Amino acid sequence: MRRTIALTILATAMVGWVFVTDRDFPVTGLVDLGIHELGHLLAIPLGQTVHFLAGSLAQICAPAGLAVYFWFKGDSAASGLLLAWTATSINDVAIYVADASTRFLPLIGGTHDWWWLFSRWDLLDAAVGIGGFVGFVGLMVGVAAVGWLGHQSWVSWSHDRRPVFMVLD
Repeated sequence: MRRTIALTILATAMVGWVFVTDRDFPVTGLVDLGIHELGHLLAIPLGQTVHFLAGSLAQICAPAGLAVYFWFKGDSAASGLLLAWTATSINDVAIYVADASTRFLPLIGGTHDWWWLFSRWDLLDAAVGIGGFVGFVGLMVGVAAVGWLGHQSWVSWSHDRRPVFMVLD
């Protein structure tokens, strides 16, 4: 029960921090960056379009895939926390997508992925709107994750507590 409640509090802090401040959560933000860059590296042989998409897709799919893994292992609390991380990763990608037309974000190096993609697809003018939609999806995933964990915490707490009359006996 305590573990589920602790994970609910952590997930709420992660989602709240990221969606209120528009800044990375301290640990997951750095991990996301590493996963993003690894996605690019692994996709080099698959062509330029896939290469530019792979960073953002890897950044979202890694925590989402782990959430699915833990779900099937029967650890729904860990799955919920990883779903919250997925939401924060989606928000990171949304900010990157929205930045495509202005390219204000500092990059590690190279070309802005979404600028490259949207300039090829003639979508640069829609970057802010697309980024906003992606951010909304991330927020909904985060709300769902926190709601799911909150429900699990409530059920766990309700199941484990003893009625008052039993304590008084």
